Amino acid sequence: MADEKFTDLPAGTPATTDILPFVDLSGTTTSKKVTAASLLAAVPATILVPGSMSAADKSKLDGISPGANVSGWITALDIDFSAVPSQNLSANGTYTIGGIAGWKRENAAADRIAMALTNGAGVVIQPTISAYSSNVRTAPLLWLPLSALNIPALDWSTQFRVWIYAPTESHALDNTDAVFAGLDTDSIVFSPGWIASRSNGSGTRFLDLGRRINSTGGLEGGVNIGTWTGTNTNVVRAEINRLASPSIDIVGVRYNAAIAAWPSVSDPALKPIIAYGGVIAGGDISTMNASALGPAAGLGLVLGAYAGSVNDQYSVTIARVRVDYKQ
Repeated sequence: MADEKFTDLPAGTPATTDILPFVDLSGTTTSKKVTAASLLAAVPATILVPGSMSAADKSKLDGISPGANVSGWITALDIDFSAVPSQNLSANGTYTIGGIAGWKRENAAADRIAMALTNGAGVVIQPTISAYSSNVRTAPLLWLPLSALNIPALDWSTQFRVWIYAPTESHALDNTDAVFAGLDTDSIVFSPGWIASRSNGSGTRFLDLGRRINSTGGLEGGVNIGTWTGTNTNVVRAEINRLASPSIDIVGVRYNAAIAAWPSVSDPALKPIIAYGGVIAGGDISTMNASALGPAAGLGLVLGAYAGSVNDQYSVTIARVRVDYKQ
């Protein structure tokens, strides 16, 4: 038949058994043929390169409902304290807050002014001299067992993100006053999370591993994982990449602005917390001994504040908190 240009041929859709010509440039230039099926299989899709996917992968993709969460992170708790009715939290005991039962109010004796939940503001904590560090847990706080959040298959390999929004802080003097949030065992034994300490007027704050059981079963003190400066940090997120499998790993980010909604995890305004030496903060505590801590189901969310002196008149408002997890 007469010669024809490819561009002059009629358009069509090749079947998997149809044959396509190509030029092999890997050695001596040679014209060869390939089936449509083999051509597709030769270029598998990756996150960087478009291509074909397997039938099994296509089946998995088709099984995902529109709008489904595909990141793996699930929000177990997101409570806006400023939007719930006002509530007196002056006495130690168990409370229902924002429709969630099981909140434990602890260390009321360390209140300078009684803790309260104020509609339009949040949980207002005004502590006297107290502490939440190393072997001391005397600060006024709220604790919510993770069992109240119905997290399935919770164990020491579960990942967590703990977010806190504390828009208001004030004090007359500054003697290492601090607001803190994270996870602990409702005891002095274990607490991954962060402590936002004002540190004697310098504005320095810390991402801290409060306490832990070491490999020999002994209690060790806190480990400073990261530090940052500035008194206008409104949002801090502690990302606990491993509770203990076998070691704990924590990183953190901060956000220096008031919020109407939580910033996206990819928001460039979320700044990494920097460890000493100028590197992004992260803690890999290889001496962690999870087996000595018992089941991870004994963990809970902890929120609180402490003052370094009776004269500080420290006050902080926690407006919102969120807990995400990933199995």
